[in-house]
Amino acid sequence: MNQSTPYILKGLNQDHEGRLFEVREQLMVGRSRKCDVLLDDGLVSRAHAVFERREDALWIKDLDSRNGTFLNHERVTEARVRPQDMVKIGRSEFLLLSPEEAPITHLEVVDDSVRGFAEPVIKKTLALKPVAHITDSFLVHERRGASAESSSSDDQPKGAPQWFEVLFQINRELQTQTDPKEMSVVVSDLLLRVLDGDRCLIALFNAKNSLELYSVRAADQKSYPLAVKISQTVARQVTEERCALIVNDLKQDKRFEESDSLLLSEIRSLLVAPIMIGNRVLGLIEVSRSDSIDAFNEAGLDLLSIVGSMIGAALNHAEQLRTQQQYIEELKATHEQLRLAQQDLVRSQQLAVIGRMASSINHEIGNLLMPLLEYHALKSTRDASASGEELEMFSPEELSYSCTQIKSLIEDIKYFSKGADRQPEMMRCELAEQVEKAVRFVKIDRELFPQTGPRRVRLSMQISAHPKVIMDPLQIGRVIINLLRNAAQAMRSQSEPREILIRVHVQDVMAIIEVIDNGPGVPEDVRARLFEPFFTTKGEQGLGLGLDISRRIVQNHCGRITFDRHEPRGTVFRISLPLNPTIRERSVDLLALTSTRPDD
Repeated sequence: MNQSTPYILKGLNQDHEGRLFEVREQLMVGRSRKCDVLLDDGLVSRAHAVFERREDALWIKDLDSRNGTFLNHERVTEARVRPQDMVKIGRSEFLLLSPEEAPITHLEVVDDSVRGFAEPVIKKTLALKPVAHITDSFLVHERRGASAESSSSDDQPKGAPQWFEVLFQINRELQTQTDPKEMSVVVSDLLLRVLDGDRCLIALFNAKNSLELYSVRAADQKSYPLAVKISQTVARQVTEERCALIVNDLKQDKRFEESDSLLLSEIRSLLVAPIMIGNRVLGLIEVSRSDSIDAFNEAGLDLLSIVGSMIGAALNHAEQLRTQQQYIEELKATHEQLRLAQQDLVRSQQLAVIGRMASSINHEIGNLLMPLLEYHALKSTRDASASGEELEMFSPEELSYSCTQIKSLIEDIKYFSKGADRQPEMMRCELAEQVEKAVRFVKIDRELFPQTGPRRVRLSMQISAHPKVIMDPLQIGRVIINLLRNAAQAMRSQSEPREILIRVHVQDVMAIIEVIDNGPGVPEDVRARLFEPFFTTKGEQGLGLGLDISRRIVQNHCGRITFDRHEPRGTVFRISLPLNPTIRERSVDLLALTSTRPDD
């Protein structure tokens, strides 16, 4: 076998029984639609095996399939396939045909460009032009009423209809008509003119497998108003035996002598053919004459049989388009429902976020208003038992600090809602002094930082350095306040003594603030998300913006905020700020070397 001749495989069973497959270079077999031979079989892998041509031999190669490939009932990984060998893949079997068994299905192109022709070659362009009307030369027999002179004329050949023009015109109508009903009407009118019939009807099987009238046309009118009768005997023979019938004298044909429907009708001559797609019968098409016997011949039956197959293909195509369009409409409707549902979901989520944000802002502002509220309560009640130490907590500086922090919070949230960061108002400040202000401020909140009783929170400071840092004191103060409050809230449910330590020291070129608590620590499953916006472990009491805003503030100061476990118990949050403003651009790189990451 030379290199240009393909190997031919024949399907022996399943869906590919009797089909022939060529192997020129490779032929991939599997369950994937990308394969050359698709096997819809659960025992077959997506890419199961491949037939390969190697020089003058055919080989089968298994592609690490789950259930294996078999050559002559033996499982193989790779083997040569010889003529009459049987290959089994899943449930499907294939036979390699010998060269003498392979059908002639290929066209060999011979290069004859060096040859010439002794005579000039005549070229004819076949222009597909619409036919204005059906002439007598297209008829399969003479028209009724045609004169003897015209029928015997030498210019009008008998028995030689122009089949290709008739079929071309019908095929054009089948392809150009988009509505199946209109298509059937146009084709019926053409058939009545060509076959010179009285009536043309098309009947199709419905969902209950009974024939149902689809369309009916008459030669003398655009519609057929009378009750339409169809022979059950004829219908059964045509549809069950898949055959076409020609009857030229119904009353004398013994095949239909028991068919009352024919006797009750005025039909004398009849052509009937099945409407088919493949081997499936969709219905039948009938052309009849009521005023003449021997009105039709075999040529007309051949034409009707061909048209029946063409109509079947056209109706099947129209049904597929209708199903596809219905499926597209259903997809559009489903997509619209999903879009509306998504809008409702987004709207509800937005409303929920707005509600949580309003609640959180109210809560945060309430905390920052605590000094003013406590001071007002003491003044309004004129509590004589209030100690001097308590009154000293509400100095003008503390009250002013509370108001400026509220303003700072509102500004931060306003910028955050726009997706931007408020630029800090930088000045040189002593860091330890700002830490002390934040500690004095949170101590005013006796509910969160009680100084006596079993729920007492012991706040202590360890100042080992007094670095001066270029920063926005209000923003850094807000970060410290947020970390102190978070630490106190994390220890609310514990029975052990609650302690918070704030340390200030210097490490290399960075000023360090550490807030250390002896609470339960940060759970492992939330460590990676702790700084995400809107992520909170406080339920309805938190919005999840505190740490995210704090992180943004510290980053705008070219610093870094991290956290880690504190042994033996608790958490340490660490704020690192650059000491020297000339190296603030490099501080982020230095922090990577001097600070501990959250996941270390």
